[in-house]
Amino acid sequence: MILLRVTYHVFEHELAGPWPTDRTSWHQLDGEVALTFSNDKTVFVSWGNTPLQYSIEQKGCSFFNAGVLTAVDMTQHPHWRPFIERDVTMNYIKNDHQVLSLTAGEESLFLTSQYDDGTFCGDCVRVSRAKPL
Repeated sequence: MILLRVTYHVFEHELAGPWPTDRTSWHQLDGEVALTFSNDKTVFVSWGNTPLQYSIEQKGCSFFNAGVLTAVDMTQHPHWRPFIERDVTMNYIKNDHQVLSLTAGEESLFLTSQYDDGTFCGDCVRVSRAKPL
């Protein structure tokens, strides 16, 4: 699927970021990531409870009630820019769904349910260029 746009749906306290740009940094949000593809399909990624509590889930609709989150366009952010207008593959690294890998050619990005200290099973989404395992 060709990725066209990336939006973070965040709570008010997260609006200002920070959204660091260096390759070793990560973004952590309590909301969700919305990935819009060329077929007009949007995939929402957030923490959930399938297959385990606090795993990374994908859905075709938001995880949150309307009006709760604010959209922040991340399409041109250096973490996401290499994936835009490219064919993106999404796969879970393990069956516990703690890490969702996105790849486009040689580029990789990881969405995990990790806290700041690196522990898994968090009620948050971490976006990073570095493989977390």
